[in-house]
Amino acid sequence: MVTSKIITDIGNIGILSLVPVVYKGKLYAIVVNAKSGISLVDIYEAKVTNLGAGCANALHDLVRILDFKIKGSTVKLYVIHIHSGAFALGEWEVALDTKSASLVSDTEFYTGTWVDEVGDFATSVIIPPRLFLAPEKNTGNIHYIDILDGTEDVYDTGFGTYFPFPSFKYVIKRSDIYMCLGRHLAGDPWYVLAVYGKTVTAKESTGGGSPRPPIGCSMYFGNDIKFPITSGAVTGSSNDIYIYDTNFDRVGSIDPGAFTGTTYQDPYGGFSIFAKKTDGGYYMILSNIDRVGTGNDNTLQIWFIELGSDFSIVSTTKLYEISPYYEIYLCRPHATDWTQRPIIDIRNKMLICLGSVIESGVGHHTFILYVDLKDEWTNIAEFNKDSWIIG
Repeated sequence: MVTSKIITDIGNIGILSLVPVVYKGKLYAIVVNAKSGISLVDIYEAKVTNLGAGCANALHDLVRILDFKIKGSTVKLYVIHIHSGAFALGEWEVALDTKSASLVSDTEFYTGTWVDEVGDFATSVIIPPRLFLAPEKNTGNIHYIDILDGTEDVYDTGFGTYFPFPSFKYVIKRSDIYMCLGRHLAGDPWYVLAVYGKTVTAKESTGGGSPRPPIGCSMYFGNDIKFPITSGAVTGSSNDIYIYDTNFDRVGSIDPGAFTGTTYQDPYGGFSIFAKKTDGGYYMILSNIDRVGTGNDNTLQIWFIELGSDFSIVSTTKLYEISPYYEIYLCRPHATDWTQRPIIDIRNKMLICLGSVIESGVGHHTFILYVDLKDEWTNIAEFNKDSWIIG
């Protein structure tokens, strides 16, 4: 039986964008916050060291990590974040030997009067090496911005004030780049965006919330990629998770209402089908919000789930529950960076999530969840490549 431990409230380091590193035998997570700078998290000691080096012009703490480089004790991070009326490319440098950080450069690469709040950035997506897709809040527009020269093209999806949610779930084919796209409208279907063809195709609704493909990690086992899609963020709604192949045909579904015991089911805080079993089944980590209200009214849960090869539920274990709070961010929640995903520590046979419980009016209470996989280890054939696999 799976066992776990959670260490709560280790600090408030914001909406997490992170890069794990091993230095002198210790596992750390470097967390980037545009406003407050760099935090260094000692994973197994659950200790946060705030290194500073925040950007004075940053409008919000949220970032998109474009790239990073590790050489010896030095880590360089290349990060997109938001200024008032502009997107900027920042370079941070972290020295692990001295536990210090510096903001090396911060250059605006695009300006626009529409860039005025985090809503224009929260579900933006980088398609490496230089394409940046940013939705314009309260319009149907998606801005296609070249990170290097700042030029842009604009596609009006026709969504109107129910603006689009791009996602990191996309497939590059000969004909185009096809991306799973959401919309800020309760009960709506999710869509497939042909990025260069500039068309959207409606698929199906996954529940009463608004469709939010950014939620949850993709599945990447061997050469097989699948996209789990869900919806959420609507009070009093329940939402399923549907699984799609790269042709966007549904191949399975998961109903959290079958086991959570809550009135409503909202996976807004993210999930990951993080391991494939030797028998063809899977292991999954899942967050759930019983979203009965819009403030500190909700019950928050974390679940460990064993799935069959057809995504049927084999067994479930509730790892954590707390109430009343607002939301939980576990792994790849809506509106966070691609880098907030599980850490798989091969040496210690551990799954680790660095997340946060959100208290309305207060902020983020950062936590570390440790899931001991020793009993499951011999059943695991492969880990999801959309994870941080260490060792």
